[in-house]
Amino acid sequence: MTKHIEELNPYQIRRVLLLASRYDAYLLEEDGSMEDYIANLYKERELGYTPQFVKAYDRKTTLQIMQESSPDILIVCIRKITSENHLFLQTIQNKYPSIPIVLLLYNEISQEEAEEKCSDISVDLFLWNGESRIIASILELIEDKKNVFHDSALLPIPIILFVEDNMQYYSSYLNILYKTLWHETKKLYQDHTSLQKKTFQQKTRTKVLHAKTYEEAIQILDQYHQQIIGVITDMQYPMKEGRFDTSGLYLAKKIWEYNPVLPIILQSSTTCLASCIKEHPVVCIQKTSKTLLSDIKNTLTAYFGFGDLNFFNREGKVQTKIPTTQTFLEIIDSLNKDSFMLLIEQKRLSKWFLVHSEFAMAEIAKKIEKEPSTFEHKIQTLKKALKTELYRETKGSIVMYSRRFPLEEWTIGKIGGGSIGGKARGLSFFNRLLTEENPFCDLHDIQIFIPQSIIVGTNVFDDFIRLNHLENMYDSNLPDRQVARIFLQSDIPPTIIGDLRTLAQQFTDPLVIRSSSLLEDSLYHPFAGIYTTKMIPNNESSFDLRFSQLCNAIKLVYASVFSKQARTYMESTNHIAEDEKMAVIIQKVVGSRKHTSFYPEASGVIRSYNYYPFDQAQPEDGIMHLAMGLGKAIVDGETSLQFSPKYLHKIPQLSNTETALQTTQKKFWSINLKPYTRSFTIDEDEFMDLNPVNMGLKEGSLEGIASTYVAQEDRIYDTIHRQGPKIISFHQLLKARQSSFGTCIQKLLQICEEAMATPVEIECALEISQKWDFIRLGFLQVRPMMKYENSCTIEAQEMNPETTICYTDNALGNGLIGSMSHLVVVNPSTFDLSKTRTIVQEIAEINTYFADLQEQYVLMGPGRWGSSDPWLGIPVQWHHISRIKTFVEYDLPTLHIDPSQGSHFFQNITSLHIGYFTVNQSKPNHFINWEWIKQQKPKIVKQFVSVYQFPASFTVKVDGKKSRGIITKPDLEGALNG
Repeated sequence: MTKHIEELNPYQIRRVLLLASRYDAYLLEEDGSMEDYIANLYKERELGYTPQFVKAYDRKTTLQIMQESSPDILIVCIRKITSENHLFLQTIQNKYPSIPIVLLLYNEISQEEAEEKCSDISVDLFLWNGESRIIASILELIEDKKNVFHDSALLPIPIILFVEDNMQYYSSYLNILYKTLWHETKKLYQDHTSLQKKTFQQKTRTKVLHAKTYEEAIQILDQYHQQIIGVITDMQYPMKEGRFDTSGLYLAKKIWEYNPVLPIILQSSTTCLASCIKEHPVVCIQKTSKTLLSDIKNTLTAYFGFGDLNFFNREGKVQTKIPTTQTFLEIIDSLNKDSFMLLIEQKRLSKWFLVHSEFAMAEIAKKIEKEPSTFEHKIQTLKKALKTELYRETKGSIVMYSRRFPLEEWTIGKIGGGSIGGKARGLSFFNRLLTEENPFCDLHDIQIFIPQSIIVGTNVFDDFIRLNHLENMYDSNLPDRQVARIFLQSDIPPTIIGDLRTLAQQFTDPLVIRSSSLLEDSLYHPFAGIYTTKMIPNNESSFDLRFSQLCNAIKLVYASVFSKQARTYMESTNHIAEDEKMAVIIQKVVGSRKHTSFYPEASGVIRSYNYYPFDQAQPEDGIMHLAMGLGKAIVDGETSLQFSPKYLHKIPQLSNTETALQTTQKKFWSINLKPYTRSFTIDEDEFMDLNPVNMGLKEGSLEGIASTYVAQEDRIYDTIHRQGPKIISFHQLLKARQSSFGTCIQKLLQICEEAMATPVEIECALEISQKWDFIRLGFLQVRPMMKYENSCTIEAQEMNPETTICYTDNALGNGLIGSMSHLVVVNPSTFDLSKTRTIVQEIAEINTYFADLQEQYVLMGPGRWGSSDPWLGIPVQWHHISRIKTFVEYDLPTLHIDPSQGSHFFQNITSLHIGYFTVNQSKPNHFINWEWIKQQKPKIVKQFVSVYQFPASFTVKVDGKKSRGIITKPDLEGALNG
């Protein structure tokens, strides 16, 4: 569908030049409200453009406008065709032969007079009847005529052949016809119809081709007979053989040579001779009928395929009505054999699909109508095609979830109205790319897929808040656990209870319920890890328990909007709580069952820009973090394998045996599938286990993933079938499959970065077959990421121990971070890795102190900050340090850990323009002036943390190009002397 949308209807009338006297222009605008009517009509059609009208009141002005800005059409309101008018029209046509000219006549001029005086000029004649719709009909008719050849080469666009030579009748008739077509097109829209689908249905609506003579009609019939779904013809119009009175019947006989069941509407102002033809579908309509509009509408619906698909019995009584293709699939197994076969005989099925813009189904229906086969065979063929088409149509888009259809037919569904939120937007965007462009079709051993997902829209969140009278939560300052308990005791809106119950029945694999708020995953404020993500095993035999777990998980995501962490992050980003709306993603967890646990073979976070490149890798080569099991290990800042997708063979962590043993993954996360015997808690990791990697030996999940260290040889072997400690090396992936896997990851980054026009971060999970002959990469999330641009320069001489508190050549930031007078330091002499949670509390108290002062500070501390593992560093969350302006991580002899670029903590720090220094004190160009710091008198002293306040400010600067960062000493002597 989508690949044709931009190509369809290339000829569009965007600029209309209207030549009329001031009085006639007034009549069109004031009496008929022409421009307002057409603007509203085109806005409703949602085609992305509205014809703009330019008016001229004389011939001279018209020529000037034509010369300055060529219009798409010239409409001339004319009361009398004089020699001057005739000469003017000739001049226009000779000079601008491609611009259509329409004469809008009044009753003062007869059609015969106008045709005679303009016989040497190519003009279209219409009668002004006081209704603005005539202008819209003229524009639509000319667009149809100009576009039909081009569009028919792309798709079998349905066509109605309209034959009428009387200007009064065809002017009125076209109004009725286009109004009916527009009404029928709107009926195709459903509540969940996307704008893209609406646009497609608009551009592929049935076109009207108008002929005034028998010969013109035959020419259209010869060229487009395979697409003509019906003919509306007058009984009398010019014919070279002179049979004016029966031209319509002669045309009908010619039509039936092509298609004996093509419906024909014979319309006449006198006597209709349709009764003399009984073997063909002919309907007669009187032109003078007082119910002409309803007659036309009913006839189009009954014979031309518009409206519902009616199944008649042999007596002509309607037995079944089908409004949509989805409904068709629902009831196809219960269709009556006789009525279905009658539908096939009359060839109405293919026509119905055609006018409903279901072109693939129309072609299949044509084959079913032609091929001699049994009722059962036709039904099964049609059923299979309907399922395939429904899957194809919904695969690349978000569709409203329906309990009547199996979930495996859809990739992403939606429950409730409102926005889908930032996280779901990234997911659906990649889903569209994956479907429309199929960029990974050349990868034979790796499949990229989106896990089945259902999005609960933000309107449901609003309904939840209103239903449970929780509006006061925006102003409350309750502890997180109390907020969560209040939400767990609240009710899910009844409008989605039925859908959630069906989901709980249809999904039997573990589920992850993820936040997708309006503000989440933006470039500057990603809200990474701020809101709750809850995984549930969803394997209980009790349906009620599964349903309850699902509802409670959604409630916890809603509650996290009002958490302490969310509130402080909101404040730091200048948002207010009411700005935020929460959508929820219910998604199947990527992975497989291993005895009593469930997890993927690997999870990854990939960044297209690497802040800390190593060896020959460049920042633009990106970086990937890979961990066994669930991705919680990476986003929480725990140990994972890090490498450049371009250089899979060079992994610093595996460069020697000592480093491999110290820096590779020792534990992995999984979902616990053991029977559930406790109450639902508010903890995110309630159903998750942190396991030693050796557990994978028992479960058979380390093959190809782990290597073995043999101490006697001080050597690492890429096998698990030797005695010794296991090292998570992913050797099968990064060595044996180096070419295909590296190509896949680089291509994934390139596609997403180009599409989003910014560096990106991607979360994924891998399912790997036991034989390692096939890999499925589940695409979980894509978000834009911050890339710092250089805006200041730091020369080497500025990195001077005499003038600085700290400097490093591993700094992130952008120019002058700021001038401050407060320094908060975790003292290396008293630091105790077993007391990191106590240190968090001290820092939180200090942060509250600065929040009350409305001041910011520089924070210095050891290890990997923000990690959920307290043995890697200090496990702060955002609300513990929300007032920092610059962050300095330093190493200790017993604690040397590289910054985890894949963690949520890292994402928020870098996106909020907070300076981020990494200081490895054993390296050159890395320095902290501990001697100077010890000489200063702290303002606040705690067991592990000290606060220094200086009478003069110090400056933080970052050279983004060279990754240099310095913190200058404050001018204490100058402050004292001053």
